[in-house]
Amino acid sequence: MTNGPTTQIIGRHAERARLRSWTDARDALVVIGGPGSGKTTLADEVCAGLPAPSTIRVSGRPHGAGEPFGPFLDALGLAAETDGPRRSPLSAPLPDARYRLHERVLDELSRRAARCAQHVVVDDAQWLTDVEVGLLAAAKHLDAGHPVRILLFSRPIDGAPFGPLDPDETIHLDPWNPEDVAHAVRARVGLPADEALLDALRPASGNPFLVVAWIDAFRRQGAIATVDGRATITSPTGRADGPLGPLLDSLGDVAAEALRCAAVIGREFAVVELADLLGRPVEDVERAARELIDAGLVDAREDRLRFRHDLVRETVLSSIDTWARRALHAELARRGTGTPGEQVAHLTGAGRDASLAQQLTRAGRSLLDTDPAAAADLFRRVLDLDRAPEPEVVADAARALVWSARADEALVLLDGHAETAATLTARAQAVAALGRLHDA
Repeated sequence: MTNGPTTQIIGRHAERARLRSWTDARDALVVIGGPGSGKTTLADEVCAGLPAPSTIRVSGRPHGAGEPFGPFLDALGLAAETDGPRRSPLSAPLPDARYRLHERVLDELSRRAARCAQHVVVDDAQWLTDVEVGLLAAAKHLDAGHPVRILLFSRPIDGAPFGPLDPDETIHLDPWNPEDVAHAVRARVGLPADEALLDALRPASGNPFLVVAWIDAFRRQGAIATVDGRATITSPTGRADGPLGPLLDSLGDVAAEALRCAAVIGREFAVVELADLLGRPVEDVERAARELIDAGLVDAREDRLRFRHDLVRETVLSSIDTWARRALHAELARRGTGTPGEQVAHLTGAGRDASLAQQLTRAGRSLLDTDPAAAADLFRRVLDLDRAPEPEVVADAARALVWSARADEALVLLDGHAETAATLTARAQAVAALGRLHDA
């Protein structure tokens, strides 16, 4: 399937047949594929084949990028309000506000499932927290008259994060085979490919997004011609190596530098923001941005630019020396610009920079109630930088672990620090979350 500039689906016949069976009889299904493998295109096809009243499309978000359960609230059209009764009087290992939002999502799903079966399709599911996976597991077992079926599209991730869902099947998206690549050439160029063109496309490693992007880059460069009724490559594939190969060939030095800095800023960026970081006139950066658009690397979105695919940004990021990438993240963190999610990314990407300890602490506390998993990561970095942290910081770090369903880790953390009123309170919350109320 081509999740670049076209939504035409190529190959994936067996996977698509298994996805069709999910809408009829299965409760939970997980689709695993690397970046550029076509997960979003498959999700689009699944949703297009379902009636709107029974379809709930959810897009996962990086940690720290929004309110608790925000993707689910948005997909269901719910406000982030926390008034209303609890489903159960029992205490939960979540802050009260988050628990009530959890209940709002389940109540809305139950209300919809009373009318017809509901199909929850989650893209970028690798960003789901343990608590959000638990929410989906609870939704799967709602007794509302009709089933709530769950379909997750995720990148490969360690462990078994979707275990609580007990999925009926996990589908893995493999790279395109040579026949699929040849089909993609015919779809994009209108001609069968000869061996020279197929050889030129082999460095894309059968990644659907990259194969299509490379074909389009060759066309823009005038490197594809017709010989004996077949499409062939007419010039060397260029000076740039790596997965982005021909997409980078046409870039000048300023555009290449702008691309690297933009990758550190985030998925989206403004020309003015990029010019400020580069220390260059806006006019120069505007010209560089047009080069990036023409090369198929970024798209214009109103007053901002956005990487055409996460794979582009991540490939560029990986090409930057670690020390340089961390320095750029640290500079952006000190400036304090960007969304909360971007700030979390800059703070965590800055590495062991002791000058950012206070900002890490403030950011962790700002996320404690809304995204404790992200807060826990920030506090861990604070504790790595400060060997004698304030007791309140230790308590907040433990609370973040408790509220992200890691109470056992919270107790290990607390055992290594002196007892104070703050840490004792956090310990009581941890043991209560583990069900050991007699120890609390």
